[in-house]
Amino acid sequence: MLDTLPLELIEHITRFVGEPGLLNLRQTNRHLHRQTFEAFGKAFFSVVHLSFCIGTFPRLQAIAEDENLRVFVRELRVGEDICSYEGCRDLLPYNHPLGVGYHWPREQSGCLDTTASAVSSSEFPFLSSPSAATNIMPLFRHLLASRLTNCRSLLLSDGCGNRPQQVGSTSILSNTDAVHLLLLAGAGLPVTSFRIEFRRVGAILLGRELPRRVIDSPAFVASWETSLTELRLGCQLEQDEEQLLSVAADLVRRAKALRRLHLQLRLSFAASDFLRRLAAAPEPPPPLTHLDMSSMRGVTPAALSAFLRRFGDTLQYLHMDYIELEGAGPSATTWPSVFAECRRHLSRLECFTVWALPQGPRAQQWLFDPILKWDGVPDSGNLEFSVRMVGERYWVNGVRYKGQAGAAMQKFLLGLEECAYCPDPQIGPARAEGYERANCPDEVQIAGRLRATRIKSKKFHPILDPLSVGFK
Repeated sequence: MLDTLPLELIEHITRFVGEPGLLNLRQTNRHLHRQTFEAFGKAFFSVVHLSFCIGTFPRLQAIAEDENLRVFVRELRVGEDICSYEGCRDLLPYNHPLGVGYHWPREQSGCLDTTASAVSSSEFPFLSSPSAATNIMPLFRHLLASRLTNCRSLLLSDGCGNRPQQVGSTSILSNTDAVHLLLLAGAGLPVTSFRIEFRRVGAILLGRELPRRVIDSPAFVASWETSLTELRLGCQLEQDEEQLLSVAADLVRRAKALRRLHLQLRLSFAASDFLRRLAAAPEPPPPLTHLDMSSMRGVTPAALSAFLRRFGDTLQYLHMDYIELEGAGPSATTWPSVFAECRRHLSRLECFTVWALPQGPRAQQWLFDPILKWDGVPDSGNLEFSVRMVGERYWVNGVRYKGQAGAAMQKFLLGLEECAYCPDPQIGPARAEGYERANCPDEVQIAGRLRATRIKSKKFHPILDPLSVGFK
């Protein structure tokens, strides 16, 4: 709620907090004041949104300079924000770039200038000359180190820092800028969640401005290895892009405390190579509990299985959608073989989702209708399914099971092995399943024990809120 309040109202609140008076609750009932003010502070100031544009940084400073309010700030969320500044509204439909509205001195690589010529921490450059070239890092360091001392959590979402190199502008922070700004601020604030996008427009790959020297810097390594618990990596990888493959793999391998990983490889043809690099890493695997994989093309069953086996002792949640498995013909390894690998090696799974899994030269999706009639389903848990319409029939193209790890999940995975089929005759035998258009059920009672519920396909996608407890 705080991010929607105008700066004038924030300043009014900070002035009122420090003013005693006859009607001031602090004077009339100190005990009630402590209770109500603490509730107010936690509700409105525990999470502060920051995008380094004209409307948000002054708000942060106003809060940080007030001794009564700054104690409530527990978390900074930097990146995606709803900003009231008119210059930000029309730049991107869903992301507001960090630092819009100002010039930022940069190094040749596109990074923030970290030289000694920066303004002192006592200055507030935005109010006097908003278009002047300014280094904000000393001021940010000052606020974190000496004012917001209770703030010990940081969410950085920077999926919008790709444009500067294309449009020739220096007014938008890049991925590297955000990393420098937050990791080199020097206040001991850990980066707990991070998202980075490498986007492709035609033949041009955007997002290369995260160089190796940043990843290898001591500040980056220290925070990344010890603090990062969630990483969202989106990129389109090609076989000949060795440098990008190496950087992307290192971002995952070096996060030793990583617990939640979201990989969206945007139909990359190098997905198998990327998974093989991660599977063959000499370092012990991170204690990953939640894994979400999507949009991968030409994945070999061997690479996928080897990658999943690394997390067999910790993985509790696995979501896979639109992962195109390589191979066709009678001897090809198919999705049931991958499900068998999961059953044998992922002993701690509590939630398993598969949706829109294609295979073969025609990218035919695997279907799961028979599992809704299978006698071996678990006795407990929650089973959901989605359907797609082809011709005059509905076909089950996605299933999700939530239950206890162990025997219940083992039964479900065994059911996938036995019931999944592909309508492509080059991959498996033809089967007549599905539901007539007029008779597609919303609920199915399976063998008198488990009730399966039909949901919309979009609900099979994991929640994109990085602060949620897992991807639900």
